[in-house]
Amino acid sequence: MDFGHGLLVAWLRQTLLVGLMIIAAASAAAALRSDGTNAPGGLRLAVRLTALEQEWEMFGDVRRQAQWVQAVATLADGSTVDLLRGGVSCGDGLPDGGYLTLPHHRWHKLCWDLHRPVQRRFAPSLAAALAREWNRCHPAAAQARSVEIRNGRLRADTSEEILLGSWPVRAAGTGGNLDRFLRDRPPEPDLDPALEEQAPQPRYQPIDRPERER
Repeated sequence: MDFGHGLLVAWLRQTLLVGLMIIAAASAAAALRSDGTNAPGGLRLAVRLTALEQEWEMFGDVRRQAQWVQAVATLADGSTVDLLRGGVSCGDGLPDGGYLTLPHHRWHKLCWDLHRPVQRRFAPSLAAALAREWNRCHPAAAQARSVEIRNGRLRADTSEEILLGSWPVRAAGTGGNLDRFLRDRPPEPDLDPALEEQAPQPRYQPIDRPERER
């Protein structure tokens, strides 16, 4: 009787161990899939119940990531250059060399933390200082009319770019997209005076307001 009980206990232990190994292997395979799909709901529940949750992604492929900062200046002739990189022409996305093309390590440190809320307040002053130094060394035809400090991030195949500060300083809550839209849109055609006279005029109704009691 004791011999048979021992065999049953050993069989149950082996079965449980094999089951746990299957759950762990299936969880790892689902986490390391290249298409990024999630594991089935039943497998996720089994992993949680057996306390086998692991960060399997550390064994997977390292996806491409990058971060950069540009000081995009619009010059008097309409061209755009990067004042942080000696006035090279600006392109879309990651600049050539990323942080390695900044002047020196102090610029690396400043730009790396510039997107944080505490340091972001210095971005307009940085834009103004870069514009002032650029205009001091260049003729009127190459003067900077505006400067935008932009922070970009690239994760996998998705990139995003945000405006940290600008010179001249914009009013709070405004962005650069509307300015560029208004600048690049075609001019509105002039309205025919005859049609303008026929256009309905807005009618305003006076509003009676009671006098405030003293």
